[in-house]
Amino acid sequence: MTAWAKVHTDIIGDKKLLRAARRGAKHLHLLPWLIVFAKAANDDGRLSVGGLPADAEDLAEGIPGVTAAMMAACCHELAAAGVEVLTRDQDGAWRLAAWEKRQAKPSAHPSRILERVRRYRDKSRKSRKSLSDANVQGVTPVTPPCNAECNAQGNAIEGEGEGEGEREKNNYGAGTTPATPLATALAALPAAPLAESASKPPTALHLLAEDWQAIIGGVPSFDRIGRTRTAIRKAHPEVGDPQIREAWQRYLRAHVEAGRTIYANPQDFAARFRPWLEGNALAVATAKGPGNPVPRAVTRQQTEGAAKLAALLAAGGDA
Repeated sequence: MTAWAKVHTDIIGDKKLLRAARRGAKHLHLLPWLIVFAKAANDDGRLSVGGLPADAEDLAEGIPGVTAAMMAACCHELAAAGVEVLTRDQDGAWRLAAWEKRQAKPSAHPSRILERVRRYRDKSRKSRKSLSDANVQGVTPVTPPCNAECNAQGNAIEGEGEGEGEREKNNYGAGTTPATPLATALAALPAAPLAESASKPPTALHLLAEDWQAIIGGVPSFDRIGRTRTAIRKAHPEVGDPQIREAWQRYLRAHVEAGRTIYANPQDFAARFRPWLEGNALAVATAKGPGNPVPRAVTRQQTEGAAKLAALLAAGGDA
């Protein structure tokens, strides 16, 4: 497979090369051939053959009109004091200085990474807004398939490997982000707000999501919070959004105080909604108890309400 190598335009008029030429160097014009040879060797800028140091015959072979003596002279001229385009490894192999900097892919430049992060955030912001608007209007949104760029950026942001299991316990909180270039660039950008339009008052769904972000932390799931709210409104038509939010805040704070945030989720809140709405101390004690068990003193009415909510949630909030 044919590869490409970069020759930077600043080679024209390079002061070090011009000074070497004034001092008698006569083979500096072979430098581009050495760059191509190093790229073909694929050994981090080393002039090598199969990992072993390349000799002058290896370097001159395949270059029209160039002898081994000319190539040897070129290497010594480029390694001379004041030029130092070439250095020598311990095994005797020549190495082109600043190889990684000179031959890096343009996409790896920090400015390119930041640009990709901005594009990714814009796309995510639009997706969240569309999803929240669809939930408010009672429309089930269809999530578009993620392309290769989206997948690559998502993996870079969310991370892979050890620790994924712990984050799976809570699908709504923020996990530990590995120190990748994309994650580093992401951390340097300002956080995207949940409420996108300052001209509109925040919806009930946005308020619930903001409560999650403020109390629990991390990115909330608009879809699950929206379906939970819809199910609660259908099961308890007498309860308004301000009361739901008050109970929601009480639920979240209790889990934070109990150190059990990984067990907080919208479905659990819906199943125990009535105690949290009434500020029942039993619900708080249950949140703090080992294993988060169902309280024994829950009334029959509360149990039936929880079962009804579970059925609504299983049907996507449309039962």
